[in-house]
Amino acid sequence: MQENYFHHHLYSSYNNFKEVSLANQWLKQSDILPLIEKLKGNNLFTIEKAGSSVENKDIFLISAGQGKTKILFWSQMHGDESTATMAIFDLFNFLKADDDFNSIRKKILSDSTLYFVPMLNPDGAEKYQRRNAQDIDINRD
Repeated sequence: MQENYFHHHLYSSYNNFKEVSLANQWLKQSDILPLIEKLKGNNLFTIEKAGSSVENKDIFLISAGQGKTKILFWSQMHGDESTATMAIFDLFNFLKADDDFNSIRKKILSDSTLYFVPMLNPDGAEKYQRRNAQDIDINRD
């Protein structure tokens, strides 16, 4: 019974964490850069440049937590698939919130280290296409 309440409460609280600035399905890197900048001001997150795209756009690695279990999240391997990018920023909002979910946040961040690459294919995202700037489907070719 308690578990059902928790799940319902978390589900019904989603709008508290939803990143409203990412409402457009055609997400470009310029849409997420201001949000990444905001995260730099929160010591919960570590942000580093993981690499560059073919068209020289920065690819970021954002981490949170210090636990033994390592979990990697990535999004927009295909530039025209932005739903997971939106979800990652919703998750960032959840992790930095201060409310009655604090105990679960504390457990997540103490038991695991979360790694996020919020846009693997910024070149494809810029053109709203599946493939990258070299016309490669990153997970197939």
